Amino acid sequence: MLFSTRDIDILKLLRWCRLIRSDDLVSTFSEPEVFNLKTCSLIKLHHASASFVLTTKGNRLLNEVASDLPPATPPAYKEADTIRRLHLSQIMLAAYSAGLDVFALRPDTLGNNRSLFLPALSRGRGTNPWGSTRVAAIAHIGDYLCAVHYVRPGIGKLSLNDELAAFHNNTAQLPALQRCLIFSGAGYTEILSELESEEAISDTKLSSYGDAYRLLTLPFFLVPCDHTGITQLQILSVPDHRRKLTQAALKSQYTPPPKFFPLCDAFFQQTPFLMAADMDLRRIDSAVDEARIQGYDQISLAALPAQCNEVLYDRYRDTGKARVFALTDAALRQVLGEVRAPRPKPYYTQEGDVVHVPLIKVP
Repeated sequence: MLFSTRDIDILKLLRWCRLIRSDDLVSTFSEPEVFNLKTCSLIKLHHASASFVLTTKGNRLLNEVASDLPPATPPAYKEADTIRRLHLSQIMLAAYSAGLDVFALRPDTLGNNRSLFLPALSRGRGTNPWGSTRVAAIAHIGDYLCAVHYVRPGIGKLSLNDELAAFHNNTAQLPALQRCLIFSGAGYTEILSELESEEAISDTKLSSYGDAYRLLTLPFFLVPCDHTGITQLQILSVPDHRRKLTQAALKSQYTPPPKFFPLCDAFFQQTPFLMAADMDLRRIDSAVDEARIQGYDQISLAALPAQCNEVLYDRYRDTGKARVFALTDAALRQVLGEVRAPRPKPYYTQEGDVVHVPLIKVP
């Protein structure tokens, strides 16, 4: 039996993340794939966190067959460190499932349109260019360069000035892309519950994520670490995704956005139409306000079915602000192509050799 590219990817993901919750790993790959690596003693279950980690044997094998790896740093099992690493691994698995190259070692390698870098790789090793910022990942997807944050209720506060400075300074050498923020999390409900919570702004330089959401002018996308978020990342990875998806959805009824309403993506049945699948809710809110100023009672929105059910129906349709339409599979296929899980292939080293699974000793 030979190691597949997916087998090695599991080991590499654990090297990058240090900890991955067992349920998350099995749902991204498969139970047999994970079980085989565990049986070979290349990974093991850390019972206290219900997560898989690399073993010494797994790290040694990875060092022998792969190159361009981060140091083999053992996980820190303090509760706060464990929680942070598990959140980071959820972002990594969602990006991996969306087809991004998640194994970047430096931010200056994000020239690829679908790539992601973890600032945690450069923390604790000599100088730390990211300081105490809370950014979990930097991603180059489509037309955007994104600072990714994991958001959940009670996540704490951040320094907006420090976050923006670190984001700019560490990505200044990258192409002139639109800078934006991605707020990720377990689901839309958890993300929004933190963003929409309001508290008195103190005199310190720290702000809640809700304050950041309201104060910053950069575009914001809400992207959960689930199947919907994976599709959303695939959409964001398509350059000019709004226009392409709008044309695929409206077909012959597509009318380009007029100059007097630049916030919309088209006009549909004499009303402003916005493609909302990227979940930039502030853009939608601004379009609703502008529409009312210009005398339109409603706008029209289109998004993924789960986005409509979880957020957009309650927020816009049921309040009379917009008509909300669910995107069809045909429209998504027209823009994304036929999305299929890649078939497992044998893993080849740089020298062109295959890697054999070690003999499994069974009592």
